[in-house]
Amino acid sequence: MDLLKEQNQNLNLVGSSEMPNVWHRHVFDSMQLFPYIPTTATSVCDFGSGAGFPGIVLGILGVSQMTLVESIGKKVAFLENVSHETFLKNTILCDRVENMHKAFSVITARAVASLKDLLTLTNNIRTPETLCIFPKGKKYQEEIDDARSYFDFKIDVHQSVTHPEGKVLVISHVISYVN
Repeated sequence: MDLLKEQNQNLNLVGSSEMPNVWHRHVFDSMQLFPYIPTTATSVCDFGSGAGFPGIVLGILGVSQMTLVESIGKKVAFLENVSHETFLKNTILCDRVENMHKAFSVITARAVASLKDLLTLTNNIRTPETLCIFPKGKKYQEEIDDARSYFDFKIDVHQSVTHPEGKVLVISHVISYVN
């Protein structure tokens, strides 16, 4: 948190108005994804990692084999610094997830894109067995309905513990209708 506070103004990691509520708004919101990650997960990818929510938080909680993907170089440097300072052995890539071609057992992303876009972006790093864990807001059902026009998938919807209107979507067995 100290590193975030120090570097936020220069790197625009989280909105300045969110800093007073960063623990609840970002840290606890990220922590709630931890129970959905199987202990047998062999590789976890968090993309659009930005300030490390949820990737760094999940790593601190004990998720190993974390790969954080961020396309903005200065945010990658921040993630590398935080990983070093917290003794995490994350793999941090300066890239866009859609350019990657390695399959992961779990994929997370927070506040990156619509569900349809998340599933589209992860097409090259997902297998049918991959578990996708995405927190969503009050329009989650609209996003699910829209994504179903392009993909078939199994989904479990869980109540967010940090936002009364929020949900955590746990998705697997994704099949694309269109290529």
